[in-house]
Amino acid sequence: MSPNTPLGPSVQLVTSGREYLLDRTHFMKKAVIIDSQARDSSSSTLRKGLALGKITSSGKHMQYDTGNSPAGINVLRGFLDTELDLKDWQGNNVDAVSEMVIFGRVDANQTFGISATAIATDGTNGCLFIWGTSG
Repeated sequence: MSPNTPLGPSVQLVTSGREYLLDRTHFMKKAVIIDSQARDSSSSTLRKGLALGKITSSGKHMQYDTGNSPAGINVLRGFLDTELDLKDWQGNNVDAVSEMVIFGRVDANQTFGISATAIATDGTNGCLFIWGTSG
C-alpha cells in the first residue's frame, strides 16, 4: 500500500460503552494501520480492547495470535482503542487507520484475544501494561 492510499471515508467507526482502560489520564496511544484481514472472533468488526500484534512483513497490525501467522503477531504491541468495522460501503474488507494503546492500566476482564496471565509486563516489544480488574 502506498502512503497516499485513502483509508478514512471507507471505514465505519463503531462506538461502545465498554471501557478496558482503568485510568484514562495515564496512558499512551499511537496511530496504526489495521490490516484488512484482521479478525475478532471471525468477524471483521473489531472490538475495543482487542489485543494487537504487528505483521513483520507489512508493518500493519492485526489480532494478537500465539500461532504467529502471519509472522510477528505473536508479540503483543497494544490494544485497539476503538471498535472498528473493516468493511467499506461495498462490503469489501479494507485496511483502516485507528489508534492503539501502548501503555496504561488495563482491565483484564474487558480485553479480548489475550489472557490476563499471558502477559503482565513486556518492555521488549515497545509496550508496557499494568494489568488489573475493575472489581
